[in-house]
Amino acid sequence: ALGISCILAESYGAIYERNAINAAFPILTYEPSLFQSIDLVNGDRIQVDMAGGKVTNLRNGKSAGIDKFTDVQIAIYRNGGLL
Repeated sequence: ALGISCILAESYGAIYERNAINAAFPILTYEPSLFQSIDLVNGDRIQVDMAGGKVTNLRNGKSAGIDKFTDVQIAIYRNGGLL
């Protein structure tokens, strides 16, 4: 939707998270220090490994951990959602 592959945020409301998972829209959470640890600045592109729980800044190659998808979440995304 609108060219957005996934959303990274510090937290989500429970209903929003459940709806996103059911619709196969990837949302991931991260620690507040993520931006500093990978030296992320406006305009940078990132690569997200949802199953591995890693985000990489493509400008400088720095990586950091994020919350991984569960096996159930991965199955839902691979099947295009529950809806």
